Amino acid sequence: MNSKKFLVAAAAFQFAVASAQNFSVDWFTIAAGGGSMGASGPYSADITIGQAVAAAGPDTGDYAFTGGFWTLLGFPTSSGVQTNTDYGVSVCTNRITGTVRFNNSNPAILDLLNAPGNEGMQDVFIYANSLPRGYSSTSGWQPSSSKTSSDYSVVVDTDCTNSTGVTYEITPGIALGAGEAQYYTFNSKTAAPVVAGLAGPVVDFVECLGVVQFNFVDEFGSPVSVTGGNIIGDYYNAYLSAIPNGATQQRFYARGGETHVFRLTLYRGSDVYSDRQVHSVSTNLMVGCDTILNVNIVIPSLSTLGQITGTVHMLREFEWNIHSFNNVPDWTTVLANNGPFSNQRWARLGGDDTNTPSSGAFSLVNVEPSTADPNSAGYSLQAYMMFRANRRVEAFYSPTLGFGSNPAVAVTPGATVNLSNIFQIDPGYVRGAIRLQGPAETPGHPSMLRGVFHCGDDDLNHDGIPDVASYYGVYESLVGYDGVDRAGADAHYTAANGFGYADFDGDFDAITSSYLGNYELALGGLQGERSLWRHSYFSVSVGSPTWTDSPDDYSNFYAITDRRTNSVEVIPNQPVTNDLAYGFGEVIVHIFSTSASFSRPQIQFFGGLTGNNFLGQPADYHTDWGTAAGTPFYYPTNHALIRLLLPEGTYNLYPIILPQGYGNGTVSLTPIDVTVGAGQRLDLGTCLTLDLAIPGHSLTNLLTLSGSVLTQCSNIVGAIFYQLNGGPPVNLCSTCGINPNFTFTVPLVPGTNSLTVTAQDDQGAVSSISGVIQYDAPAPLLSILLTDTNTVLVSWPSPSTGFRLVQSTILSPGSWADVTDTINDDGTTKSVLVSPAGGKRFFRLSNP
Repeated sequence: MNSKKFLVAAAAFQFAVASAQNFSVDWFTIAAGGGSMGASGPYSADITIGQAVAAAGPDTGDYAFTGGFWTLLGFPTSSGVQTNTDYGVSVCTNRITGTVRFNNSNPAILDLLNAPGNEGMQDVFIYANSLPRGYSSTSGWQPSSSKTSSDYSVVVDTDCTNSTGVTYEITPGIALGAGEAQYYTFNSKTAAPVVAGLAGPVVDFVECLGVVQFNFVDEFGSPVSVTGGNIIGDYYNAYLSAIPNGATQQRFYARGGETHVFRLTLYRGSDVYSDRQVHSVSTNLMVGCDTILNVNIVIPSLSTLGQITGTVHMLREFEWNIHSFNNVPDWTTVLANNGPFSNQRWARLGGDDTNTPSSGAFSLVNVEPSTADPNSAGYSLQAYMMFRANRRVEAFYSPTLGFGSNPAVAVTPGATVNLSNIFQIDPGYVRGAIRLQGPAETPGHPSMLRGVFHCGDDDLNHDGIPDVASYYGVYESLVGYDGVDRAGADAHYTAANGFGYADFDGDFDAITSSYLGNYELALGGLQGERSLWRHSYFSVSVGSPTWTDSPDDYSNFYAITDRRTNSVEVIPNQPVTNDLAYGFGEVIVHIFSTSASFSRPQIQFFGGLTGNNFLGQPADYHTDWGTAAGTPFYYPTNHALIRLLLPEGTYNLYPIILPQGYGNGTVSLTPIDVTVGAGQRLDLGTCLTLDLAIPGHSLTNLLTLSGSVLTQCSNIVGAIFYQLNGGPPVNLCSTCGINPNFTFTVPLVPGTNSLTVTAQDDQGAVSSISGVIQYDAPAPLLSILLTDTNTVLVSWPSPSTGFRLVQSTILSPGSWADVTDTINDDGTTKSVLVSPAGGKRFFRLSNP
């Protein structure tokens, strides 16, 4: 495997926390006017506070950036009327440059690095991380100048507000070896502070390589060929991703003059389902500078092999037979992992997806005995199953033997271990309602919850199985449960390391601006026992049904991890209910540059909520990694917009772009901290920031709210107003001044109320917050009074919308009838004067 591909795949899951070049998060304002190109490169520019962007750039695809002003969503209005001026921190950039070089002089090693070996430097990749952390940049892969040395350059942010500059730690990585199969990391160095407008620092790296020649031999010293494997040095600071088939030795380049930790994983045989044997070994070696160290790795002869048998089945379900790729287990498969020397053996089951399920007897053959490795306690065993169809599809990873409190499976030479029906699962059913509450829809702002993606809908051949289940199992939006390492009632095993992931059904409800749905998972313990499970995971995948790169497009993907310890006991063939509810807010972030182009705008984020959610219920969840793509994504631009749908909570946002003209190097912009409530819609900025807490519920129809507006760019708040339920704007103040506070009372109607509060300044900036308030009007109080004329006055407040007066002579359902006497209404009180006949009469207000 190419080491660069391996690196890029790993880096895709890292957060780039940095800022570089002349890219900026919208609404920030600092510095003077004009733009310049100087010693720090073409991406250094300044922006005048409050200056309209007079010429944002040439026509780029669907958008004609011909100047004028920007709308709230960051794109020109058709009439050119000013509605909002771009503000921006001048993201001053500079370059850190230098060389990376091997100073070896040993002719044998130079012949390996240069011709005829040609195994030296192929490409260089630079990481730059600020000290303290907060900014970072990457260079992308740059071709090496030669096999033993190369120049490099990486663009970094200098922080325009910091005259002392920013200090960065620089770490070069290189691809080398035959076929660029090895990745090597130089020791990091700290650069001098990088200052805007001054020449960037030069940081050179010089290291001496040593070569470790690993020779694969048997116990008699004779060469042994392997079918593959890998070598990891110093916990991935250096690694070789693939040892070629048939190799009897493998070179590995390491930094000379140091002791290194090496872990080798070697294969004999090619199929994990039948004949592949694994030998793993770790060793510490002192590698000298400019030396070649020969190390024999003794691969033990094959033992007398054993096998593991049993039965696997999820009762009352039809398991799919799905073939996977790239060493990913099929469905259904029983896996024996973590055996002696990291040995594995898998067993797939058949099935035709029509009449015969993928379940029944299994046999793990040619199993390396546990006794081959004195440090081995045995194998861990688990079954993978997938069943149900469309939006009910579920992936089930059974509880695991050899994990938590469950014993491992020991195998002796030549023996057969019969597990019988331990992997026959008698499931119970965890089910519940799903409510995903978003902001109220307003004209021009449809809910992002209209774009919930389901893998169950990804089914072009209409067989009920998601089309790429072979690669991803259950994917897109889903509900997840984890097994708990505590035994259920009268159980011998726990549900440790068990997982269940399932799609769910539902749809967007326009009346409540929420996605309403339901889910069900079949979960169970080993040997058909009771087991404990906890809701742990809710995956959110939302996006535009068709991506056109328009400003309205959005794409978000992340997982909400529930950190509570709440668990439910699952009893075979019995249901248990656990409803799920999450509140969401929408956040808009703008990215722009006045002098450069970029593409692929996105935001990576993490954060969560600990406290009470929008329903007043305890919540403790976290999103460890999420991503949102912006527009335009696929072609160069100088102004982008990213829409996020975030669960209520506090988050760190990291905007990232791909600058044009710098290969695959990425630049992370100024991080943003944001707290978003359920039902809120925020357009982020610091020049004008509206601060207002909108509650989710109210006990009164006259709700008083207080807030403030922060101004930080010599701007003055020109107006604050609110809109209730899509009605006309209600002005709260005009020429409100600097940093004004405000208080107002909003009249709510029974039911759901949509409230949007907006502040505008004299420079055209707009900041708004939206929320949904539920007001359940209390039932009116009915009064009965005996008058001096021996009549009865029945009265209640006016208005009492939806209520009517009914009467009955007995307290029995179905006996109530409307009062036919004349009802008087003076605007404050409704009343009726009754002259009752003998006997009893009962009155009440009914709705409906």
